[in-house]
Amino acid sequence: MFAHDHPAVYAALADCRARNVPVITIVTDLPHAERLCHVGVNQLQAGRTAGLLMGRTLKAPGEVIMVSGRSDYSAHRERIEGFRAVLRQRFPADRSERGAGGPR
Repeated sequence: MFAHDHPAVYAALADCRARNVPVITIVTDLPHAERLCHVGVNQLQAGRTAGLLMGRTLKAPGEVIMVSGRSDYSAHRERIEGFRAVLRQRFPADRSERGAGGPR
């Protein structure tokens, strides 16, 4: 299953669990949900890798604008978190970043 953080999703997963229907999340995790396991990449590390590549690519200080999907998907939030962390830690020279994305 691939779903966003929403009470209706968690209720549906609890219902699946009550009926002994196994649920596996993919791409974006719902760690507090009634699921068997999660199959996917480390989204935080993926964001950190993107931030490192972006920082190495930039030739001069400037503004970085991030475009992302919906913020109610943990995968998107974690990638943004990793990206921002690396820019702040390793490439702080006047670089700020803004986010643009879907519904919050």
